[in-house]
Amino acid sequence: MAEKFKLYWPIDSRRVNQFFGENPELYKQFGLAGHEGLDLWAPNGANIYAAAEGEVYTVGHPPNHPYGLAVRIKHDFNGQVYRTVYAHLQETYVQIGQKVRAGELIGLADNTGNSFGAHLHLTLVLDGAQTPGYTAGIVDPWPYLQTAAPVPPDESLPPASDLVIYTTVELKLRAQPNTAADIRGVLGVGEPLTVLGDANVARAKIGQDGEWIQVKTSSHLAGFVAAWFVEILEGEAKPSDLVVYPSMKLNIRAGRSLEAAILGMASELEALVVLGDTATMRAKIGQPNEWLHIQTSQGLKGFVAAEMVHLTGEIAASCGLVVYSTDVLNVRARATTDANVLTRVMPTDPLQVLGDLTQARERIGKPNEWLNIKTASGQTGYVAAEFVQTSEQVAFCGVGEVPTLSVYATKATILHAQAARRSPQVAKVKKQAELDVLDPDLEVARTKVGQVGEWLLVRVVAGKAHPRGWVRTENLSLIVNNTTTNGRIKRIENKK
Repeated sequence: MAEKFKLYWPIDSRRVNQFFGENPELYKQFGLAGHEGLDLWAPNGANIYAAAEGEVYTVGHPPNHPYGLAVRIKHDFNGQVYRTVYAHLQETYVQIGQKVRAGELIGLADNTGNSFGAHLHLTLVLDGAQTPGYTAGIVDPWPYLQTAAPVPPDESLPPASDLVIYTTVELKLRAQPNTAADIRGVLGVGEPLTVLGDANVARAKIGQDGEWIQVKTSSHLAGFVAAWFVEILEGEAKPSDLVVYPSMKLNIRAGRSLEAAILGMASELEALVVLGDTATMRAKIGQPNEWLHIQTSQGLKGFVAAEMVHLTGEIAASCGLVVYSTDVLNVRARATTDANVLTRVMPTDPLQVLGDLTQARERIGKPNEWLNIKTASGQTGYVAAEFVQTSEQVAFCGVGEVPTLSVYATKATILHAQAARRSPQVAKVKKQAELDVLDPDLEVARTKVGQVGEWLLVRVVAGKAHPRGWVRTENLSLIVNNTTTNGRIKRIENKK
């Protein structure tokens, strides 16, 4: 029987935020049948390892690419070519052409690109394969995923005990028992660690300032952790495999009741580790009158309303409020101006607000606030609350004209769902088709036309649907039929 290609766990944690194929409603906007890989939870700065032996063929962060900073590795195995992609990284430690072994450190985790909270996105491509609903080659990594990569025995390490301890905060694993020692890894809250050496000696140190305990992670990474940031847990107090995120700013309470004391507040995009049995807790998520016992990255434990949190990739429910932008407005992957632009909306585009109605109304028109929205075409993301208004305000104040830049396709080309060659196609346009550029700065957009390696978001002028998508700028021109238009800037009157 032929040996099967294997992927080893590329992180120290074992929590899966999102499996392959999950959340089809969210990924439909990108032309996919569901999530195209695995999201593995990892805090900012956590180690990312190569999942298999191979050769690095891409390293970098193309502008506005959904994967952010990413590493791609090619694996030749029994006559087949596999490719792994490690996305949303903070740093990379490899170069193009470099040969890597399974388990070798290749970078650190982060939240770059279209990322909802720090994690590692792992994509697996098998050349020649075709999974229905996905771009060519993409397959589910889960059946290939094995345990941690094999490591040679370290005779200098004490033997593993039967004691398992858990981190109470995001914690650094150090090479020696002191805060000046090299950092070997960053561990998430609630991470299980096997104690090395005498378990009784370790028990006596737990919670004591200045004491250190030698441990090994699930990926066999050994080092020392501060004893005052670990604990022993049993039963329902143990962390589950679930990480949830608040739909809006959310109170953390001392008990399972709205009358319970407020211990703190969790913000959007803040990862909350759920305590207790995974299956039992998962069934409560999104349900009214249910509560989840959680732990923050700073170690705060408390309870949050289960209907106000969601798993990665899940879309918050509409609150019934519809708003409109006051100008051409970016829809971003996260609630920050550093996040990738997913699409842009015009003042005539209705935007469904997702999440809590009261909090949403309080944010409208205010600087430094964001709204989670869904466009008429089904794309979800965040818009700056300062630049939206309700339908009542639109009716009272009216809207003006919005300038847009006309460009033309130099050949038959494809509009993509995202600014990436491998992203699904939104539409095909014919040679010399007129396209409106959707960009707040049209003069900057004009300079990109005809340039290699740039992207612009455009809208097809002809037809009824007027599809929007990202197009390579080398396929655009400011002229049509050999006649210069100087990139005609026209004004579109926006009437509802």
